Amino acid sequence: MLDTLAHARTKTFIDKSRAPWYTDELRTERRELRHAKRHWSNSKLTDHWQIFEKKRRDYGISLDDARTDYQRQRITDADTSQKLFSLVDEMTGDKKELASTLPRHDDASKLADQFSDFFEEKVLRIRERFSESDASVVESETNSHSLSDFEPMTEESVRELVHSMKTKSCDLDPIPTSLLKLCLDDVIPSLTCLINQSLSSGEFPTVFKQAILRPLLKKAGLDINYLSNYRPVSNISFASKLCEKSVLTQLIHFDLYSKFQSAYRILEWAALWTQPDTRLVGMGEAIGISNLLLHKELRNTRYALYVAKRPPGIYDYKRGNTVMSGRTIPLYTSL
Repeated sequence: MLDTLAHARTKTFIDKSRAPWYTDELRTERRELRHAKRHWSNSKLTDHWQIFEKKRRDYGISLDDARTDYQRQRITDADTSQKLFSLVDEMTGDKKELASTLPRHDDASKLADQFSDFFEEKVLRIRERFSESDASVVESETNSHSLSDFEPMTEESVRELVHSMKTKSCDLDPIPTSLLKLCLDDVIPSLTCLINQSLSSGEFPTVFKQAILRPLLKKAGLDINYLSNYRPVSNISFASKLCEKSVLTQLIHFDLYSKFQSAYRILEWAALWTQPDTRLVGMGEAIGISNLLLHKELRNTRYALYVAKRPPGIYDYKRGNTVMSGRTIPLYTSL
């Protein structure tokens, strides 16, 4: 009866999200500006026009100052290079542009199957490049630390991990992460029990291995119709991240790092940088020594040019480091 008498109609609403830097003081100034404009429109007097112009200039200055102070505070709070570059992508809109770009398609399901087949074939091709006959055993130094079993997590330690993690949600999460943190007191015993069961049994829950893969364009300006220009980005549930984080904290406590992992490790990357030069000098090759000296001179020149042309906001003056190509390099090195 309701569908017969009152048909459903669609209407488009424009979602105007409020700017976070728009304060109550700005709302008051805008209200006074509108009042002055109506007063001048009714009277058409020169005095009222001057009052309206003054309030309009003051409101524009206050608006620019509030926006500038808000963005400056966000840049100040970005204490790491990763947060800073993410903030720049958000302000310029590059991240949103790359995330929303997909090849032209008529059926989303067929496009998802094409991406799935392409990424699977790419993994198989990479595996075929490695030959078992070419593999060699590399002896590594024995670590003095010993970790035989994982220690059980307490509710307080799990609570600290939850608060330290970002409030990001995934489509696989049963409830948003923000809501989970609000009712953390009720769910913390279940989360702690789930993590401890995984640590004691040595098994990772199958449901935690599921992830949502989204193809992301590698670089802006690439052809969107070529699947090779995309890379897969996985998004896992918050509970899966929490379980991984609990294992990571114990591994870091014992200094158990992957041998081939060098990202976010400044000293490790610096050692790999100088390793080829050290080998050449150790072999006593004159060509290697000449290349090493030339290489150092080029590095000094590059550092000088890079520091001279440095853009503001990406330097850590407390540590004396600068971010270059995603790695942190000391500005002053003893060569």
